[in-house]
Amino acid sequence: MRQLVFGLVFGLACAAFGEMAPVADRVAKQNALFEEYYQSFLKNFPERATAYGDYKALAYKMGQLTILRLRDEAKTRLGKKFDLKAFHDEILNGGAMPLDLLQERVEAWINVQGTKAL
Repeated sequence: MRQLVFGLVFGLACAAFGEMAPVADRVAKQNALFEEYYQSFLKNFPERATAYGDYKALAYKMGQLTILRLRDEAKTRLGKKFDLKAFHDEILNGGAMPLDLLQERVEAWINVQGTKAL
């Protein structure tokens, strides 16, 4: 199916530019290259998934533990002023960032929340 779609798109592009004679040959060559690339991708996928998957799992776990530690710290320091929804908003509103910057951001948020009145 992929080859058919790729061939059709390639054929239409060639036709639009007036290169009709070599279209069939070019489509066949492109399909062969695509198939070769796709097969090599599938063959090497398990090694890549294993190599990169370990780092991804570690990064997620480190992020989880950091966020849980920051949440516990915020609960301890803020007491009754702690709002879980506001904490989540602070974590998520910053977008993706390194954990040390996230810690600084949350510590600043804790200080601001601590100065607010109930």
